[in-house]
Amino acid sequence: MRQFIKRILYCFIFFFTFLLLMYVIAFCVGKPELNKDRYIKLYDDQNKIFYQSVNNYSGQYVSIDDVSPYFLKAIVAIEDKRFYSHHGFDYVGISRAIKTNVLKRKTSQGASTITQQYARLLYLTNEKTWSRKVKEAFFTLQLETHLSKKEILEGYINNVYFGHGIYGIENASQYFYGKKAKELTLNEASMLAGVVNGPQYYSPILNKERAKQRQSLVLKAMYDNQMITQSILEATQKQTLNLASEHSLNENMSTYYYKDTVLEELEELGFYNNQYLNKGLNIYTSFNSEYQNTLNDLIKEKKIQGDLQCAFTVANPKTNQLQALIGGKDYANSQYNRAIHASRQIGSTVKPFLYYLALENGFNPSTRFLCEPTTFKLSNNTTYSPANFHQKYAYQEITLAQAIAVSDNIYAVKTHLFLGTENLRDFLKSYGINAKNNASLALGTVNTNIYNLSNIYCNIASGGKY
Repeated sequence: MRQFIKRILYCFIFFFTFLLLMYVIAFCVGKPELNKDRYIKLYDDQNKIFYQSVNNYSGQYVSIDDVSPYFLKAIVAIEDKRFYSHHGFDYVGISRAIKTNVLKRKTSQGASTITQQYARLLYLTNEKTWSRKVKEAFFTLQLETHLSKKEILEGYINNVYFGHGIYGIENASQYFYGKKAKELTLNEASMLAGVVNGPQYYSPILNKERAKQRQSLVLKAMYDNQMITQSILEATQKQTLNLASEHSLNENMSTYYYKDTVLEELEELGFYNNQYLNKGLNIYTSFNSEYQNTLNDLIKEKKIQGDLQCAFTVANPKTNQLQALIGGKDYANSQYNRAIHASRQIGSTVKPFLYYLALENGFNPSTRFLCEPTTFKLSNNTTYSPANFHQKYAYQEITLAQAIAVSDNIYAVKTHLFLGTENLRDFLKSYGINAKNNASLALGTVNTNIYNLSNIYCNIASGGKY
């Protein structure tokens, strides 16, 4: 037993010695670069700026003195109640989280402090790797050894994400309530503090009930930390959301879909990291504001309602440059970029590729097949019975030119089987689209996004140049 206690004691001594050493190293390394002046500027095809951000968010950086005291208390109460007493790491919270995760294996509980979150926002990503955690720990020590709690909290509230493409408390206050951050009431401040934990899940615009439940937790945390009284707690919980009638940052947020696409590519190319961001980046793109505005007008004209969404890409067929892009009907409500990431069945848009292969293999616009209801017997002893739209058939031979004009399914399947089903599969595979080698592929039973699809069409429109 004594031996066991001695080993535990040695472990504690080693841990605290190592921790002290890390604090000393973090202090000696010097004050961290807070990157308030690091910027990203995106230029369109006319060399005009169509998007710019400072420190990874678009909008105003406000002094902590220009933020409602209610919000400052609320964010500390719900995110890091021991913020003013710890030195970067909440060891009580860490112990509680370990105990919870061990005893309740299905529950995952974290213990990130505001300083840790700020370090992550400034320098890191949300990837769950040990190297990221080590870096986060060191940056946290740097922040704690060189900045005051006031400076850390100010930086955090100006960088944290509130959903709907909104970063920073000033932007969030303007977007959700149409007022400055220093004018927020307890009701409004506690609501915004609750959103931070799950910007999409707790958004009062997307789900008022969940947002109200989360706000109650924030208010309860404020009460438990003696920031408000019982009567104020109960009175505030009874108040309505009091949201602004309109939610806008007075920017054309549809361009953010294009911006997100550019930044994704920038990351793939290896330029979206501190080495480049700290120096500022000027990014020149093929964005065409006139085309983008046309797409916006089209969305307004169509009045897309309910859960229906949309996606558009506009590309130059000669260069394949992406000139405009819409990833959804409203970026503020959904940042998911459907033009790039949503995979859908392409249907009859596959037929021009099939007929291109046919022309390459001896067909011509006058090549004929009989158009009538047909059951095909396949090589694996199964049958396939496709049908034309609205059961319309010519009941005579039609040409390739006629087949593509009316999108005839029978002609397409006959062509597909005549050429060999592997030909169309291999064609699509050459563009990174994995398709099954079957008869129905002639009717587009394969999924991809509209960006990939437009790339193939651009290849055809440019005379074969990819």
